[in-house]
Order: sequence, then structure tokens, then C-alpha cells
Amino acid sequence: SNETTPMMNENEGFILSSGTALLIASNQSRSSSESSSSVLSMFMIKAVAIASIGGVLFGYDLGVICGALPQLTKEFNLSDKQQEMVVSFLFIGCGFGAFVGGDFCDRFGRKRTIIITDFVFCVG
Repeated sequence: SNETTPMMNENEGFILSSGTALLIASNQSRSSSESSSSVLSMFMIKAVAIASIGGVLFGYDLGVICGALPQLTKEFNLSDKQQEMVVSFLFIGCGFGAFVGGDFCDRFGRKRTIIITDFVFCVG
């Protein structure tokens, strides 16, 4: 294949909107002349996408809490210090989840841990 215009098919990669080709590693062997920095595995693409979605959801949750803060302040007559604590609980919860999440995965397995956390999330 020509290095300036690589042949693209569904198993090898796709072309980005800027026109640059992004090669995705497949089970086929690659030539030694190809740069390993231009080849991304599907696992890496999925991991980056999932991490990005997690970051967006975390920001969304923070935005919802900050958006609800005026109503919470009015309803519960919160001081400035108490308002800060309400917003901080999101970060405290994330730290706690990160602290115990790995241990839960080791004890119960990743699939059961995800099911448990989904249930806790749905309950409230």
C-alpha cells in the first residue's frame, strides 16, 4: 500500500474529518516501515471514548448540582459554607468510589461490581 494515500477498508481504519487517515491495528501483520505511533488499537479508541464519556457525565452531574444550588439554598436556608459542602460531596463521593472500587472488583468481579453500582445508581 502507498504510504501517502493508504488503502482503507473497514478492517484497517477510517479517515478523519480533516482527511487524515487513522489506521486501526488488526490481526494482520504490519510492515516494519509503518510507524507504530500512527497505529491505534480498537481497545485504545474504546478506552479513550469511554473515559471521555465518563468525564462528560461527571461535568454534567456537577452542573446539575450547581444549577440546583439556588433552590436548595432557598429551601433549606443554607449558608455559604453549607453550599460549598453540598458541591464538595460530589468530589468526596468520587474519591470514595475510586478508593473502594478496585477492592470490590477484586472481591466480586468486574461484572458483578458494575451490576451492583448500577443498582445503587438507580435506587438513588
